[in-house]
Amino acid sequence: MKNRKIHIILIILGFALWGAPTCNDPDPWENARVQANGEIISDELLVSKAREEIIESIEKEFEATYLDKENLRAFEERSKEKLLDFTDYLTVYSTKKYDESFKNQARRMLLDTYVDKGSSRTNLLSSPNKNNHTLDEFLEEVNNMNYDFIKLNPDNISISDSLKLSENGNYTGEISFSGEILGISDLDTLIIRSGVNKIELIVQRSFKSFGNDSLKVWSVQFGDIQ
Repeated sequence: MKNRKIHIILIILGFALWGAPTCNDPDPWENARVQANGEIISDELLVSKAREEIIESIEKEFEATYLDKENLRAFEERSKEKLLDFTDYLTVYSTKKYDESFKNQARRMLLDTYVDKGSSRTNLLSSPNKNNHTLDEFLEEVNNMNYDFIKLNPDNISISDSLKLSENGNYTGEISFSGEILGISDLDTLIIRSGVNKIELIVQRSFKSFGNDSLKVWSVQFGDIQ
């Protein structure tokens, strides 16, 4: 729990840095680079060398056109981390006291969790007898809720269907979890919804930008949440 709280703080700090600089302030992202171990460096030669090493490492890891069992298990573990990231972004997005720039960045991160932002659906706020929300509908309902913030508490996270190669060249599987969505305010904490959910997993290759370079890398994202 302590690590997740630290993670939320880091997200918020990241949002603060993400904000556009004023005319008098230097751009906090200009020339910003980090080494693979997370250490910040500023010297141009070191920056260039570290950047090349990171890209070379990524190329070696992701240049394959198929994934072996070890890679697939790693992506399954990454999907569990991605679910926890999702819960953190949702908390930031739903927190009424946060600045709109924080919430908008959290919204973008939530949407980036999904392969298809336009057609993916979720029943996190739906009863079993109701139609699932689109992502936009889900986020709009979250934003309109009369709570200080909402929190998704996933438990018993497991891979219910291992990643397998599909006909289109992607890998698909499923992650399941039980848990509650809580509406939290100064006066009370209410259970909005509880139950078991399953998330479609899709691992596919797509182009990612690394500075001026672009690499086609494997990544795991969500499909529908049932």
